[in-house]
Amino acid sequence: MLPCAYLALLIGMQAIMLGSLTLSLKNAINVTEIIFDDVKCEMDMKLPKLFNKIKHLLRRLPSNAFNHYKESDGYINMQLAINNLKNISWTLNITTKCLEKSVCDIHSLPPPLQEKLSNLTMLINDIISHGYQING
Repeated sequence: MLPCAYLALLIGMQAIMLGSLTLSLKNAINVTEIIFDDVKCEMDMKLPKLFNKIKHLLRRLPSNAFNHYKESDGYINMQLAINNLKNISWTLNITTKCLEKSVCDIHSLPPPLQEKLSNLTMLINDIISHGYQING
Protein backbone atom coordinates (compact mmCIF):
# COMPACT_ATOMS: atom_id res chain seq x y z
CA MET A 1 0.00 0.00 0.00
CA LEU A 2 2.85 2.37 0.79
CA PRO A 3 4.48 2.07 -2.68
CA CYS A 4 1.15 2.95 -4.34
CA ALA A 5 0.75 6.03 -2.16
CA TYR A 6 4.34 7.04 -2.88
CA LEU A 7 3.78 6.55 -6.62
CA ALA A 8 0.58 8.63 -6.45
CA LEU A 9 2.49 11.34 -4.59
CA LEU A 10 5.22 11.39 -7.25
CA ILE A 11 2.66 11.55 -10.06
CA GLY A 12 0.88 14.39 -8.27
CA MET A 13 4.13 16.29 -7.80
CA GLN A 14 4.99 15.87 -11.49
CA ALA A 15 1.54 17.10 -12.47
CA ILE A 16 2.01 20.18 -10.28
CA MET A 17 5.47 20.78 -11.78
CA LEU A 18 4.09 20.48 -15.32
CA GLY A 19 1.25 22.84 -14.46
CA SER A 20 3.75 25.30 -13.05
CA LEU A 21 5.95 25.00 -16.15
CA THR A 22 2.94 25.54 -18.40
CA LEU A 23 1.92 28.61 -16.41
CA SER A 24 5.47 29.98 -16.57
CA LEU A 25 5.59 29.46 -20.33
CA LYS A 26 2.20 31.14 -20.79
CA ASN A 27 3.42 34.08 -18.70
CA ALA A 28 6.60 34.30 -20.78
CA ILE A 29 4.55 34.29 -23.97
CA ASN A 30 2.21 36.98 -22.61
CA VAL A 31 5.16 39.16 -21.54
CA THR A 32 6.78 38.70 -24.95
CA GLU A 33 3.56 39.64 -26.75
CA ILE A 34 3.22 42.75 -24.59
CA ILE A 35 6.83 43.74 -25.29
CA PHE A 36 6.41 43.22 -29.05
CA ASP A 37 3.18 45.25 -29.01
CA ASP A 38 4.94 48.05 -27.09
CA VAL A 39 7.90 47.99 -29.48
CA LYS A 40 5.60 48.13 -32.49
CA CYS A 41 3.54 50.92 -30.94
CA GLU A 42 6.64 52.93 -30.02
CA MET A 43 8.08 52.57 -33.51
CA ASP A 44 4.79 53.22 -35.33
CA MET A 45 3.71 56.20 -33.25
CA LYS A 46 6.78 58.02 -31.99
CA LEU A 47 9.61 57.55 -34.45
CA PRO A 48 8.03 59.08 -37.59
CA LYS A 49 6.75 62.09 -35.61
CA LEU A 50 10.07 62.46 -33.85
CA PHE A 51 12.17 62.36 -37.01
CA ASN A 52 9.84 64.77 -38.81
CA LYS A 53 10.17 67.18 -35.89
CA ILE A 54 13.97 66.84 -35.94
CA LYS A 55 14.07 67.50 -39.71
CA HIS A 56 11.86 70.54 -39.30
CA LEU A 57 14.01 71.94 -36.49
CA LEU A 58 17.25 71.27 -38.35
CA ARG A 59 16.01 73.14 -41.41
CA ARG A 60 15.27 76.19 -39.28
CA LEU A 61 18.64 76.25 -37.51
CA PRO A 62 21.54 78.35 -38.76
CA SER A 63 24.76 76.40 -39.20
CA ASN A 64 26.33 77.70 -35.96
CA ALA A 65 23.31 77.13 -33.72
CA PHE A 66 23.95 73.58 -32.48
CA ASN A 67 24.42 74.80 -28.92
CA HIS A 68 20.91 76.28 -29.01
CA TYR A 69 19.61 73.07 -30.57
CA LYS A 70 20.68 71.07 -27.48
CA GLU A 71 18.12 73.02 -25.47
CA SER A 72 15.26 72.53 -27.95
CA ASP A 73 12.39 70.05 -27.69
CA GLY A 74 13.67 68.17 -30.76
CA TYR A 75 17.00 67.34 -29.15
CA ILE A 76 15.37 66.39 -25.85
CA ASN A 77 12.83 64.18 -27.65
CA MET A 78 15.62 62.56 -29.65
CA GLN A 79 17.49 61.72 -26.44
CA LEU A 80 14.29 60.33 -24.89
CA ALA A 81 13.68 58.16 -27.96
CA ILE A 82 17.25 56.85 -27.84
CA ASN A 83 16.86 56.00 -24.13
CA ASN A 84 13.47 54.34 -24.73
CA LEU A 85 14.88 52.23 -27.55
CA LYS A 86 17.83 51.20 -25.36
CA ASN A 87 15.41 50.13 -22.61
CA ILE A 88 13.25 48.21 -25.06
CA SER A 89 16.33 46.53 -26.54
CA TRP A 90 17.60 45.58 -23.07
CA THR A 91 14.19 44.14 -22.11
CA LEU A 92 13.97 42.25 -25.38
CA ASN A 93 17.43 40.74 -24.81
CA ILE A 94 16.46 39.55 -21.32
CA THR A 95 13.16 38.15 -22.59
CA THR A 96 14.96 36.30 -25.39
CA LYS A 97 17.42 34.77 -22.93
CA CYS A 98 14.57 33.66 -20.64
CA LEU A 99 12.75 32.12 -23.58
CA GLU A 100 15.92 30.28 -24.64
CA LYS A 101 16.17 28.90 -21.10
CA SER A 102 12.53 27.80 -21.31
CA VAL A 103 13.27 25.92 -24.54
CA CYS A 104 16.24 24.22 -22.84
CA ASP A 105 13.98 23.30 -19.91
CA ILE A 106 11.44 21.80 -22.31
CA HIS A 107 14.20 19.79 -24.02
CA SER A 108 15.20 18.35 -20.65
CA LEU A 109 11.71 16.90 -20.12
CA PRO A 110 10.91 13.29 -21.01
CA PRO A 111 10.32 12.76 -24.76
CA PRO A 112 6.51 12.30 -24.49
CA LEU A 113 6.21 15.68 -22.76
CA GLN A 114 8.57 17.29 -25.27
CA GLU A 115 6.31 16.03 -28.03
CA LYS A 116 3.22 17.51 -26.36
CA LEU A 117 5.02 20.85 -25.99
CA SER A 118 6.42 20.87 -29.53
CA ASN A 119 3.95 23.53 -30.76
CA LEU A 120 4.87 25.71 -27.80
CA THR A 121 8.57 25.16 -28.48
CA MET A 122 8.09 26.20 -32.13
CA LEU A 123 6.18 29.32 -31.02
CA ILE A 124 8.90 30.24 -28.53
CA ASN A 125 11.60 29.71 -31.19
CA ASP A 126 9.68 32.01 -33.56
CA ILE A 127 9.45 34.66 -30.84
CA ILE A 128 13.19 34.32 -30.16
CA SER A 129 13.92 34.67 -33.88
CA HIS A 130 11.77 37.81 -34.14
CA GLY A 131 13.45 39.21 -31.04
CA TYR A 132 16.85 38.82 -32.66
CA GLN A 133 15.56 40.43 -35.87
CA ILE A 134 14.19 43.43 -33.99
CA ASN A 135 17.38 43.89 -31.98
CA GLY A 136 19.53 43.50 -35.06
